[in-house]
Amino acid sequence: MQEEASNQLLELLKPHKKAGRIDEKSYQRIRNFELGIVDETKEESTPRDRSILVDLSLGVGAIIGTILLISGVALISDGAWIAFALLTAVAIGLYRVELEDMAGVFLRETSVMIFASGATLAVFMFYDDRDWLNAVVGPAGIVNWLPLIIVSAVTYHLTRSSNIEVVVSQSIAALSLPFTFAMAIGLSNATASFLGIAVIRLILTADQMIGCYDNEKRISIFMQRLITGGFIGGFAWAALNLFGNMVLEIREGDRYIWDSVQDERAMAFIGLLAIVVWMIIVDFNSRTRKPVTYNHNLDKGWIFASTYLIFFAWLPLNFAFNVVGGWQIEDLVIGEYEMSLAWPIACIVNAMIVISLARGIPSLDSKRDVTPSKFATIVTASILTFIWFVIGISDFLGDDAMLVLIPLGLAVLGGGTWKLVSHSQQAVSEEE
Repeated sequence: MQEEASNQLLELLKPHKKAGRIDEKSYQRIRNFELGIVDETKEESTPRDRSILVDLSLGVGAIIGTILLISGVALISDGAWIAFALLTAVAIGLYRVELEDMAGVFLRETSVMIFASGATLAVFMFYDDRDWLNAVVGPAGIVNWLPLIIVSAVTYHLTRSSNIEVVVSQSIAALSLPFTFAMAIGLSNATASFLGIAVIRLILTADQMIGCYDNEKRISIFMQRLITGGFIGGFAWAALNLFGNMVLEIREGDRYIWDSVQDERAMAFIGLLAIVVWMIIVDFNSRTRKPVTYNHNLDKGWIFASTYLIFFAWLPLNFAFNVVGGWQIEDLVIGEYEMSLAWPIACIVNAMIVISLARGIPSLDSKRDVTPSKFATIVTASILTFIWFVIGISDFLGDDAMLVLIPLGLAVLGGGTWKLVSHSQQAVSEEE
């Protein structure tokens, strides 16, 4: 009787499996359970089955201990950089020690953190003793920031190559990058700072591109790359501003380049070029890239989401204000109402981005996925378009903006609800 009921259940599930509502793995698990078959493919439990909270606690403990140790060494008055260099060497030795279970996690977390902080402070204090922190040392200041980018690269390597997963160190390894950035941007010469930031961004972007196609599966590495992407976006804004300072340095020399109005025009062209390049990359990526995933089927393309949210998403607004300032476009004035035209220009640019990239987007019924870069661009640009529209209308109409915003809000909510209800009813009718 039980066997017959099991067979009937499996027969009922077959159409669902065929239609894709149940995947093959789930169907086989149900089948094996109903027929009493032992699942020999089930993975044996591993030490990683330990609660993630335990690993996080071990990492936090390592952070606390490292901070106390580093704070004590920093109080050494003479030759502190030598003490930090020795501490860095000790950390490398500790990294090579193999311990089991939680002891191994704690020691590996500690060794990585001591290396990163010790090496960074050793470089800073060595340079401070020689008054090199702000001086341009080497061609375009390469001696200033190259040792720190090497420290960051080694820290990344230690966390990624570890046979013991160091969740906290993997996530905070990217925090060594701001020190490299500070060394490059703090140079007394804007041209050297610009070139330094540009090279650092190029190195980090290349590493991110490699990460899109490597065989790494750990989610903690995804967090590391997501944070790195955020820093790339922040460094991009710094490079954009440093470009203007670099031009000023040239203009104040023997050659006259352009005035402040032309500076804004140049920044507008650079911003527009960056927008166009990003759109080309996103569109090409969506047509050619095959999904590569971390564990839990997380697409590796998401590592660039933070770069887009911090830098590219705001370029249309930056472009709009540079256009208004560079071409000295006057505010729109109607009666007692006045508004900067930067807001509608930014909204128009964003709308063009959405319309351009939305071509070829699958319908709600399609099983074809949208690449993370295209999805993030379209969704974020759409949201920012509405936000900038609200700010522009409020700037233009003041309190009277409610006469426009309330009806529009009701129309969007009502139209969206009606569209989704219609789609649901259509889907139900097709299944019947």
